Amino acid sequence: MLLAAVYRGVGIHPTARLALNVVLVGLAAALVVLLAGRLRLSPIGAGAAGLIAGLCPWSLVLGATLYTETLYTLLLVLLALLVIGDPGRRAQVAWWTGIGLTTGVGILVRPQLVIWVPFALCFALAGRRPTAALAFLGAIVLMLTPWRVRKYARLRAFVPLDRRGGVTLAVANNDLSEGGQSIGASPNPGRHRGGE
Repeated sequence: MLLAAVYRGVGIHPTARLALNVVLVGLAAALVVLLAGRLRLSPIGAGAAGLIAGLCPWSLVLGATLYTETLYTLLLVLLALLVIGDPGRRAQVAWWTGIGLTTGVGILVRPQLVIWVPFALCFALAGRRPTAALAFLGAIVLMLTPWRVRKYARLRAFVPLDRRGGVTLAVANNDLSEGGQSIGASPNPGRHRGGE
């Protein structure tokens, strides 16, 4: 969705996706500096953490490719920043709504983030904040529902979280796979090679 918006604005070009990844890694590094400051690291320590996050070889490799990890990393750092936010705000519904919206976007990017939801609910309910827990869940539902409705309209099937399920599962988990993906074992291998 984010890449489509960039392509719509500047046209389809490989440099556009690389620039987007550079911006995402840079934003994540800046948020790491804020996160480190909130965790009471010294300004030098916080700056070093941000520099390491921005210059991490994994970030640089992923920045040159078209993976979701750069956006997901940014969302996780933002989520961590929200979660450890000001203790006085933890009872506020708006704070939990922000955490829910960030979680919802994160689940759209990488469905594994759904594992965080029960922990966040326990955290919200531990402070006897049922309204906060409802705001958190409502924000997630708000983020996920349009995508689920679209998937149902297009596929006539309910796709709970992951849009890649079957084919990704089939090509990565079969007798021909050797730790990577084996497209030859795919149920419809021509679909992956441009429809040949």
